[in-house]
Amino acid sequence: MKQQGIKFGHTRVGVHSGPAIIGNFGGTNFFDYTALGDTVNTAARLEGSNKKFSSHVCISGATALRANNYEYRPLGRLLLAGKSQSVDAWEPLDAVSKNSVPADVYRNAYAELDKGTISSLQTFKRLVKKYPEDYLVKCHLGRLEAGQNTTLIDLTGGSNK
Repeated sequence: MKQQGIKFGHTRVGVHSGPAIIGNFGGTNFFDYTALGDTVNTAARLEGSNKKFSSHVCISGATALRANNYEYRPLGRLLLAGKSQSVDAWEPLDAVSKNSVPADVYRNAYAELDKGTISSLQTFKRLVKKYPEDYLVKCHLGRLEAGQNTTLIDLTGGSNK
């Protein structure tokens, strides 16, 4: 398809760990092999949250704890549609561009943001200036400039969108 000039597009992935019901569902004329349950719904919502961050892979804290042989950077504490509590969201470092903020520098800036430190706005401005291709620092800077100085991000359609 690429040789014919047809572009593939962007793929987004959301991953969450937990129980699900998997099998053939349907009636006598139609069967659908699928997975159902809160775990599947949360993974789908995490996949959709990639749009907010311009990221491609978003995993939950529950998954990050199980896959502890990888390194991640935090995206935020997400309020997802249909959930009463926030979900910690992470991005695998191998999915991050080489032009992104170094992991330790990003973690320090994120910790400032998580504490609600007033200096976090200036920190993220400096990072965007030095690493203009890092979509996540641009996202957090935009949120800070809009007065959203926390890592809690409402993706339910609420006020911290």
